[in-house]
Amino acid sequence: MTPKLNREINRSAGARLLVKAAAGRCTGFTLIELLVVIAIIAILAAMLLPALAKAKDAAKKTQCMSNMKQLQLCYQMYVGDNTDRLPLNFVGGSPYNWTTNAAQLSAVPSQGLTEGVLYPYNQSYKIYACPANITMVCPAGGWDGQTVLLARQFYGNPGINQNSKLPETRTCSVEISMGCNNAKDPGGPWTYSAGPITWNTYWKMNQIHSDISRKIVFVQEAQSTLQDTVFGNFPLVSSSPVNEWFNMPANRHNSGEDFSFADGHVEYRRWHSADVPAHQDGDGGLGPFGATSPYDDLYWLEGGGGQYP
Repeated sequence: MTPKLNREINRSAGARLLVKAAAGRCTGFTLIELLVVIAIIAILAAMLLPALAKAKDAAKKTQCMSNMKQLQLCYQMYVGDNTDRLPLNFVGGSPYNWTTNAAQLSAVPSQGLTEGVLYPYNQSYKIYACPANITMVCPAGGWDGQTVLLARQFYGNPGINQNSKLPETRTCSVEISMGCNNAKDPGGPWTYSAGPITWNTYWKMNQIHSDISRKIVFVQEAQSTLQDTVFGNFPLVSSSPVNEWFNMPANRHNSGEDFSFADGHVEYRRWHSADVPAHQDGDGGLGPFGATSPYDDLYWLEGGGGQYP
């Protein structure tokens, strides 16, 4: 037999031995191997899920800031187009309001948002609501028939009925000294009174004598007080500060919230006081709330309000 033929025979015999050895082995995972794989997956999930959740929250915070920036830009364009006049900030009844939307009574954007004077500058209703908001609303007594029809058409859901809970279409309000007064009258007088004090409000941007980079315009408002278009806020009275929250700001972004200012910028404020997270839930219209120490959050907010005296 030639050496070459002998090598081929040996190679074939070796291949048959390998096939027989492989046939004798189990082709699946053992129980221990499966448990190890499951344990590794669980460890990786435990490591990655918090990071993914933080990334998702950060994306919502960024989108909220972008929404506020767009609203503030609309606000400033309106002021520029109307000889420095501010859009009105009344509960309703005027065609010059920044919006006529009642946050807990409006099921679709066409109920108030599209009627406001800011909407023509950016016809995206989504900029009025924080993407982190999960509140669903249904007014006492339910939606009326016309609203049900509008909601069915808007959401493409024929199952919506009088008692359905629907997403809030707005989560922000405008600070009370910007375009609001006690009389709810476009002619003034441009003051507001609450409790023991009366302070100045504005109907033109150039009336703001303080640093406009600190003058608050849009506020993401807590569900506990969100209803009308106004964010109630006492002024900062240096001689005798008002230690009371008029309305309550929101707390949707990692113990903080976004604000816009009269100079056009948007800013994130992290809360130090326990008051804000403690008063988030409710059906609107609640407040004022007594403040507890530390007061730095309250005084920061009041410092961005109206002028006193």
